[in-house]
Amino acid sequence: MTPQNETLPLILIVDDTPTNLTVLSEVLKAEYRIKVATNGLIALDIIRKDKPVLVLLDVMMPGLDGFEVCRRIKQQPESRDIQVIFITAKSNPVDEEEGLNLGAVDYITKPFSLPIIRTRVRNHVRLKRQSDQLREKTDELARKNEEMTQDWKTAAMLQYQLFTGYHIPEFMKVAVCYLPHSYVSGDMFKIYTDASGLFSMFLGDSTGHGISAALTTIMADVLLTQKANATPKEVMVYINDELKAHLPSDRFMTAVLLKIRKDGLLILANAGHPPIMILPANGGEPVSLNSKNLMLGTFLTPEFNCEEYTYTLQPGDLGIIYTDGITERYNSEGKMFGKLRLSQFMQENREMEVESLLETLLKQVKRFAEGRAQEDDMSAIVFRYVG
Repeated sequence: MTPQNETLPLILIVDDTPTNLTVLSEVLKAEYRIKVATNGLIALDIIRKDKPVLVLLDVMMPGLDGFEVCRRIKQQPESRDIQVIFITAKSNPVDEEEGLNLGAVDYITKPFSLPIIRTRVRNHVRLKRQSDQLREKTDELARKNEEMTQDWKTAAMLQYQLFTGYHIPEFMKVAVCYLPHSYVSGDMFKIYTDASGLFSMFLGDSTGHGISAALTTIMADVLLTQKANATPKEVMVYINDELKAHLPSDRFMTAVLLKIRKDGLLILANAGHPPIMILPANGGEPVSLNSKNLMLGTFLTPEFNCEEYTYTLQPGDLGIIYTDGITERYNSEGKMFGKLRLSQFMQENREMEVESLLETLLKQVKRFAEGRAQEDDMSAIVFRYVG
């Protein structure tokens, strides 16, 4: 047998009639390597050792009949994908149905036509090859998908670690939620105390989702760290100019930065972000601290102008900053949770501890969505000034 023949597909012919073995071998040997067996036990031994791509199998044989041989082939994981074609004198439709139900791909009755045998074998070998190639591609895609999933999980963990590890001073109570739409997030937050003792909270929301949005947040985190001790306005101008200089023109970020003194003075800058909501401890109406500032990354200074605002917190005042993934969470009817529902919720639950309040808010938003999947990153910081 030549080395070239060794590359040809292996066909096993099983028949207790030597003439049939000779005839079938002659008609197929030009395209395939051939092995023969005169009974079922020999056939199963060859299958175990050599794993042919296709078996031409007689039904009526001494000892194990063809149906039992096929049954055993299909029971074993290492052989169940081998193609089986019955070639038999049993022409009863009941027998044909049994053979096909056992897993055979074809059922040919004797007397057979050699050209038909050759064509059917060729077709099934080709289909087997294509099936194997498809399975290999599917397995390869599954492996790559698993690798990619692990990479995403690692990226998500690293991104989240950038934003954690903060310390809360005694005059504040703070709760944070950070719920990415997928593995990584286009939202970011940073909580820190600057060099002058101002307690600082930054929340940002980059356009889009996925890796490009996540990289924008990482860049913004680095820039914020570089300017952490500056005023809110100076921080926003610096981040804006750097994002504008280095990001594509369609990448933006909304952001809000609050700095709170121990005596309750709140200094803030808002760059196109949803308004900060303050609920006075005296039970008064919510205060919305909004701005007309542009998003970060839109225009370079001086076209980008970021105004600063101040507000004096009283002991017990409650506040929330959030990304629009919360207020723009849709339900099955296409309605948004909205700022009004958020305001009503905050008023009705203003006496709750910040951790419980935020947890309850997320449950309310999820309940409102009625099972509709989260479509945006969701982040929020709930804070209470203790004094």
